[in-house]
Amino acid sequence: MTTARRVLTGVSALILAVLPARGAPVVVFDGEQRISDGAAGLDLDFAGDAGAELNFAYFGISVNSIFAWDALVRDAGDGADARFATSTDGGGFTALTRLNEGDTVGPAIFGGSPPTSGIAAFENFYDGFSGGFFIDQQPGFIAFSIQIAGQTHYGYAQIQVDNPDTGSGDLVLLLLVYEDEPASDVSIGPDCPADLAEPFGVLDFTDVLAFLTAFAGGEPAADFADPVGVFDFTDVLGFLTAFGAGCP
Repeated sequence: MTTARRVLTGVSALILAVLPARGAPVVVFDGEQRISDGAAGLDLDFAGDAGAELNFAYFGISVNSIFAWDALVRDAGDGADARFATSTDGGGFTALTRLNEGDTVGPAIFGGSPPTSGIAAFENFYDGFSGGFFIDQQPGFIAFSIQIAGQTHYGYAQIQVDNPDTGSGDLVLLLLVYEDEPASDVSIGPDCPADLAEPFGVLDFTDVLAFLTAFAGGEPAADFADPVGVFDFTDVLGFLTAFGAGCP
């Protein structure tokens, strides 16, 4: 056995010995899904239980032409008992709370009796009023909780309302994440340095194997500590720390 192989074997044993048993945020969707006009909306089943958890909808109300529209997210009605974080916007309307990267999704932001639906944005051209924290057509995050096998799981979605004219538009789903550990908070954010392999957004043994491969080859992906370009146990400890912190 060469010295390099002995070092790699030692690293592997160390990682396997100290990796925590933990849940991790699961990325259900990452892309651009447009939900166009239609009250039925889009159901999403991401728990794998043959029942939809969330429904994303955009629809207009019209008499000859659209004079109002509404973009919302709601419980899909299949036993997931989805709940949403809401707050009062500048016009006094209750709407989906807009969150930012770095915010934490957990019981503290939901209040005592969170609703089973929430408005992202709406506009009524007939009466001349509008509301919602996504009326600016910029992407942002919303928080939800669902029931999976009778246990509460927290998650977040990144959405955007795209409505360039007098009603014809879309509710755009950009990202959907939930924590697979029941009752665990999940943080919003893209930074996950230990996430080296697909499926991205999930830390598992494929990330460990990717680190070991990069470490053995002296590749930048395994360079988790100073000095840059030197691969030793400080990089292993850096990887372990990042892995233990999980993905946002």
